[in-house]
Amino acid sequence: MEEKLLDFCTNISLPSNVLFTVITIVLLRSHSWYYTRFSVASRRSSEELIFGGRVTVNGSVCNTPQTRVDPARDIIYVNGNRLPKKLPPKVYLALNKPKGYICSSGKKESKSVISLFDDYLKSWDKTYPGQPKPRLFTVGRLDVATTGLIIVTNDGDFAQSISHPSSGLSKEYIAAIDGDVSKQNLIAISEGTTIDGVHCTPDSVELLPRQPDISRPRLRIVVHEGRNHEVRELVKAAGLEIYSLKRVRIGGYRLPSDLGNDFRHTTWKPSTTSLTAGTVSTFEEVGCCLFQLTLHTMATDYLELCLS
Repeated sequence: MEEKLLDFCTNISLPSNVLFTVITIVLLRSHSWYYTRFSVASRRSSEELIFGGRVTVNGSVCNTPQTRVDPARDIIYVNGNRLPKKLPPKVYLALNKPKGYICSSGKKESKSVISLFDDYLKSWDKTYPGQPKPRLFTVGRLDVATTGLIIVTNDGDFAQSISHPSSGLSKEYIAAIDGDVSKQNLIAISEGTTIDGVHCTPDSVELLPRQPDISRPRLRIVVHEGRNHEVRELVKAAGLEIYSLKRVRIGGYRLPSDLGNDFRHTTWKPSTTSLTAGTVSTFEEVGCCLFQLTLHTMATDYLELCLS
């Protein structure tokens, strides 16, 4: 993998300081990065484990998160348990989120999106014998009342590349509206509204043709900033009320019409900034795509993007 990535970086003529940063990130993983990928803990919790003296590397206690480790060579223990040398395989799952589920596992009284993957994780040992189970999380969020497409993964770099504004990925929503929609309403939505002190406008808004089996008018709204409740705020500011809201597209990946309230594997191709349906991608593919998405950034941005 390292040789492929070196060739990739050389062929695209990265500046020397950026090239050094990229190779350092790939060859030398920080403790917290390593523990997060092994599903030991989140990055913040990983750092707490390190500061608490519960991590040893080659027999010595290490309490510095920035210490570099080589997972293939170093012997690492966390809470007395040795970490395997292999990272869990990267998984990319497209979910048609049902209404009533939250995209966070913090509130035990609520239904979490991740709980929908319980059976998937139970069968993990049969599918990937000897591999540690992935720590799944959602890429971005949909509120509890919103349905539709959301990506679930264990790949933090991938999630950051999708969520980061530099990706330029648009999101498409279908909003069913209570009441009639006028031309003035459409103009008001297109002119945008202020959210958290920032004026936000949609990429596009369109009133969809009426269908015999659907009584309410529907709007197709495309945004790319991804601010909290952005679509709902745009519609509300135009004097309309949303009956239901569904996300149907992220980038070039559209919610499959036959998915139901289910999920399937997706792939992230290195030559494009679009999600496409298919099989699980390799880390090389995800890595190359990540670097393509961030070629215009400075070296320090690579560190923030790849290790956050």
